[in-house]
Amino acid sequence: MNGTANGAAKNEVEIDQAALAAEAASIPMPDAAPPAEGAAPDASAGASEQPQRTPQEFAAGAEPLVLGVLAGLHGIVAPNWTVAPEKMLALTKASALALAYWFPHEIPPKYVALMMVGGSLYAIAQDNRDQKTGAYKPLHAPPLKPADDAAAAS
Repeated sequence: MNGTANGAAKNEVEIDQAALAAEAASIPMPDAAPPAEGAAPDASAGASEQPQRTPQEFAAGAEPLVLGVLAGLHGIVAPNWTVAPEKMLALTKASALALAYWFPHEIPPKYVALMMVGGSLYAIAQDNRDQKTGAYKPLHAPPLKPADDAAAAS
């Protein structure tokens, strides 16, 4: 039985630092200078070599998504208000640029997932809207009246 005198197993690993450094140095790194001894690893190592888009470029690419989100919010928050197309376009451009400044490189997947959840919930809600009045169907059936109870029992 492996372990110490009290029965607890030892969990020690010995690392040969020289062998580890030699193995790391043997890995070919294209166009990369070896790090100085004791230097911290470069945070950009392995980063995409694609040039970063400007906030304006990112905003232009995000406008269709932002327009869809704003149209959905308009239907939920103020369905009786009329928003002129040029006002919606101005709001879309401003919102997309704000999004680009908050998330300069990409929208983190966790936020995209939440937007997808919101979009799915909005679609479900729209399916339960009365097409004539625009009102949502009640979440619960109305309670039965006593007369209805007697009719249902027979």
